[in-house]
Amino acid sequence: MSEASNARANTFPCVCGARMRIIESRPCVVSGERGMRRRRRCMSCGNRITTYEVEETRAFDVRALHVALRAIRGQLDILIGDVERQEKNDALR
Repeated sequence: MSEASNARANTFPCVCGARMRIIESRPCVVSGERGMRRRRRCMSCGNRITTYEVEETRAFDVRALHVALRAIRGQLDILIGDVERQEKNDALR
């Protein structure tokens, strides 16, 4: 799980408003996806709950990625050409 999801996991509030502490964590499968099962206990009232967390995944458009990479490659080609021209000019001086 990512650092962001771990940060959220550690700030889970109890129904009484106090902070809950994680007392046990272990990997699990939630709705067919990898997740984390956490046992929590309230620092104030002692209430215990179990939460199941699934890390968010973001889909991306492969075609948009391809277009972006082509644009970057074109910009890199221009920059490389500029550097090579500058090197030739510096060598002639």
